[in-house]
This record gives sequence, structure tokens and C-alpha cells, in this order.
Amino acid sequence: MFKEDIALAVLKAHHERHIKVGDYYTYDEAAKLIMGMKKQRRTKEKVLEVLRFIEVSSSFFNALQAIKNDAESVPKPYRGANSKVSFDILKDKFNEFIREHLCKSGINPILLPGDSDTPFLPNTSAKLFTV
Repeated sequence: MFKEDIALAVLKAHHERHIKVGDYYTYDEAAKLIMGMKKQRRTKEKVLEVLRFIEVSSSFFNALQAIKNDAESVPKPYRGANSKVSFDILKDKFNEFIREHLCKSGINPILLPGDSDTPFLPNTSAKLFTV
């Protein structure tokens, strides 16, 4: 059997990998936060481009599928998936960009619908994984 601390660590790692960290926002609310960050203008533009790409794709999973299919909507740094190896490299690059510029800033890449009455929802991981 698992010890409680080991079980929680495994569940937390799984949650962070698949649910991601950071709170949930509509695109507009996330864009306001991004524009207020202390980052270079060009970096903010790249973050907004990736976030818009996720929004237009309708989901994070669909964004990854678009990268895999090398769709026209994919931002240029993530284009060129012409094999499983190149897709895996681009997917890792995409995920790392998201971790670095969204998740570490407290923004979950999974967006709330733009017409939502709730422009913000807190991520539950902080409450789920405290001992």
C-alpha cells in the first residue's frame, strides 16, 4: 500500500501534468493579466498568440492535434510536424513555453468560454493536495 504522502505526490504530479497549474480565465481576462506582466512586449505578444491559438482550437487537446497535423492555424514556432519525432519535439517545446509563460504566471492554458458569466475560476489543486 501507498503511504499517504507518496500517494499525494503521485496524484499531484499527475494532476499538474494533465490538468496543469494556474487558475482558469477567459481569453480576455488572461490577456489583461499577460499585458500587466513584467515581460518584454514581444514575449507578451508570443504568449497571447499561443493563448489565442488554444482558444481558436477550442481546447488544449485540439491545439496539440493541430500541431501534430501541421495546421495553418499553428503559430510558426510550432509548425513543421512531419513525423512522430518532429511532433514530439514541437509538442515538448509548446508545453515548455506554456509552463514557463502561463502556468508559472498562474494562468492555466485551458480557457473558460468567452461568453461565460464567470471570467475566472480558481484551480483546485492547492486545496486538493494539502496534507
